[in-house]
Amino acid sequence: MTPRHVATLWSEWARSAETLLQVLARQERALISRDTDQVQECLEQIESARSKLQEKDEEARSAIFALAQAVGSEPTLRDVARKLPPSDARLLSGFAGTAERLADALRASFIRNHALIENEMAYVSGTLMLIGQALREPSTPYGKAPAGALTLDRKV
Repeated sequence: MTPRHVATLWSEWARSAETLLQVLARQERALISRDTDQVQECLEQIESARSKLQEKDEEARSAIFALAQAVGSEPTLRDVARKLPPSDARLLSGFAGTAERLADALRASFIRNHALIENEMAYVSGTLMLIGQALREPSTPYGKAPAGALTLDRKV
């Protein structure tokens, strides 16, 4: 396993993470605008992007583990970079910062969208509760309204 190969795999991981971030941003906009069709479309895209990111993550982690074993370090990008020549070290150190930044952004986006979904569910639940209360209340402030005949039932 070479540092260049590891860098290539982490670069693919970063592209997958950025794709997922873009879909999560679209989902956030759809949640805010209450565009249910767009939310549904985003859910499908999120699942696809998430599975691709997970696949890339497993490949990149395996590669860094193999390289760490080869150079005798801990299996992290920064620790492996310390054991490499300066040009390879800079390459992997750059990916370490990028990976942390993207992971933080993904986590924040998932948390934000989850909160938006919870808020929408609370709104729907509150609305249904108000409708239920209104159905149990009398139809006038003075008691039940008399049930009159429907226009169709009247003889002309």
